[in-house]
Amino acid sequence: MEVRPMKRTLWLGFVITLATLLASPVVAQPFTYQGFLKQNGQPVNGTRSMTFKLFTALTGGSQVGDPITQNVNVQNGLFTVELNFGTVWDGSDRYLEISVDGNTLSPRVKINPAPYASYAGTAFFAQRPWQTSGSNIFYTAGNVGIGTSSPSERLHVNGNIRLADDRSIFGLDQLVGFNDLRLYGDANGGPDVYIAANGNVGIGTGSPSARLSLGGDNANTKIAIWDGGASGVMGFGVGPAQFRLHLNNSNDRFSFLNAPNGAEVMTVGGNGFVGIGTNNPLRRLHVAGGDLRVDGGQIQTNGWMTLRPGVGNSDEDLVRFLDGAGNETLRIHFNGNVGINWGNPWYRLHVGGDGYFTGRLMVGSDGSAGQLHVASSGPYTIYAVNQGTGDSGGIAVLGKATATSGNYWGVFGESQSSTGIGVRGQAIAESGTNTGVWGVSRSSNGRGVYGEAVSPSGTTYGVFGVSLSPNGRGVFGWGYATTGANYGVYGESRSPDGRAVYGLASATSGWNFGVAGESRSPEGLGGWFGSAGKKGARIVGQGHAFHEDWPSNWQGGLETWDIVCAAIRHSWIESRSDARLKRDIQPLDSSTEIQRLLSLRPVSFYWRDERLPQTLQYGFLAQELREVFPELVSEGEDPQKTLAVNYQALIPLLVNALQVQQEQIRQQEARIQRLEAELQRLRASAPNK
Repeated sequence: MEVRPMKRTLWLGFVITLATLLASPVVAQPFTYQGFLKQNGQPVNGTRSMTFKLFTALTGGSQVGDPITQNVNVQNGLFTVELNFGTVWDGSDRYLEISVDGNTLSPRVKINPAPYASYAGTAFFAQRPWQTSGSNIFYTAGNVGIGTSSPSERLHVNGNIRLADDRSIFGLDQLVGFNDLRLYGDANGGPDVYIAANGNVGIGTGSPSARLSLGGDNANTKIAIWDGGASGVMGFGVGPAQFRLHLNNSNDRFSFLNAPNGAEVMTVGGNGFVGIGTNNPLRRLHVAGGDLRVDGGQIQTNGWMTLRPGVGNSDEDLVRFLDGAGNETLRIHFNGNVGINWGNPWYRLHVGGDGYFTGRLMVGSDGSAGQLHVASSGPYTIYAVNQGTGDSGGIAVLGKATATSGNYWGVFGESQSSTGIGVRGQAIAESGTNTGVWGVSRSSNGRGVYGEAVSPSGTTYGVFGVSLSPNGRGVFGWGYATTGANYGVYGESRSPDGRAVYGLASATSGWNFGVAGESRSPEGLGGWFGSAGKKGARIVGQGHAFHEDWPSNWQGGLETWDIVCAAIRHSWIESRSDARLKRDIQPLDSSTEIQRLLSLRPVSFYWRDERLPQTLQYGFLAQELREVFPELVSEGEDPQKTLAVNYQALIPLLVNALQVQQEQIRQQEARIQRLEAELQRLRASAPNK
């Protein structure tokens, strides 16, 4: 502790605190006298003349021995003198009177035949005698202050306390410091123990930030719970970015008990094995005689996770999954068979009930055969639904026949019911590119999807596909082979009301197909439609709109409403012009229309798209034509808003202009005839010259 000088008042401006130490407990002629001298509250420095006299009483009395006068060196208030009054120690009381520079200090100081200390506290001197016991001194009348005039404890030190090497302080009920308490093991560094004013304790640090701080250095053991010296320790340590709780060696273990002297409920061995219900774990986690429960969490592994139930027991070892009521819902048998709602699985996967897959079901693998056996008396034996909503696409049923020859089917479905379905696929997602049924065949004579409805009556479907996605396909087939007679989708119906292939894309937006076909063979067809009647194919628009007013000599045609394409090659085109189909019929304004026609600019051009014919073309620029005949120009709904021209509507305008010009020619010819007749008449009547 830090020590500060004590302060006292004194009469005539001087104060002396005296401590007398006799050379021995018996009477001796000379003795050493030590004191503390202040003047005006400040320690005295310099040489002062001091006179020492010895009396038989505190006041008055007889002087014994001769006076002793010395020039005494005082440093920071401290001085030491050697006094020898002769043979004056007969056991009677003796009192020392001191004069400094001619000023006599009062009261006199009692000298006892043992070491003691006293100090001034009144107007002149107030004696505080110590008692002796052998070579010891003690004081029981009150508190002792060092560096303070108002000690609040038995020993109150206002400053530092230093002990000699290997010294101790024993038997303290309390050690009080109003600022902080510091304990040093030696004179170098430290403090080794620091108790701050806020109650934080630091061991090895002078700035504890917690109730107990061991500093910021790393050490294998910072706290030893068990210290066996050379035998080792168990305790706490700190490494770089690491808090350590360590044993003495790998044969020891951490134990968790349910009471101070209770049973061991959990063990962590020095080898890293954890035991619950056992103190001898044989694996990283060993649970004995109890259940393992996870509420709302996960059991994760990086790599293989192996379950070995009943190691070393009978062949009936298994893993069972139970519901909340304790009923078995899933079983994994020792032979690898898995039963879902089936207690004794006969197959690798044995399901007692319906199976619902949100992902793929794959049977067999490359180079090996597998079977899928499904028995059901319900309306569907296998029912696949793709409900994906993303743009990555989904497939309800995917069948692949990878053989390059022979008759193989990616998916084969057969229904013998008058209202049954051989294969039905339904993709009901309203977005993404998904497929109800997708079949791929790479054989030159294979079928990607083959459906056959053999019932001679009823409404049956060889293949029925439905897509509710804006980018889906009800039925999608690819014929990959580049040679041979292969089909992307092949459907055959023998029912008078059946459909060989029926595709329905019911999404109200997006890029979807009722039926899409693609062939990569140079001689193949993406789609093929044949009919013995007039209707080879029908494509309907909004509200199933189409036209079917076939001429009597036409056959095998296409019924639809609108067609958008890049080019049409034809031998004959007819345009409906029945008056019953028209309204607001008006004759053309001859004078106006011909002027608009005369303002047009015919041009020649080549198509930018190299897929179109690269021969010289003739026509109009739609942007210019729109300025004159806006009713003949339409704007497409494509991102570029491509303009198109109704060239057919120019024919009546050109006919009208031709009629106007013909009438003008007729009138001009009649006028010429009249002028020629008048000229002949004038020539005939003119006199001969």
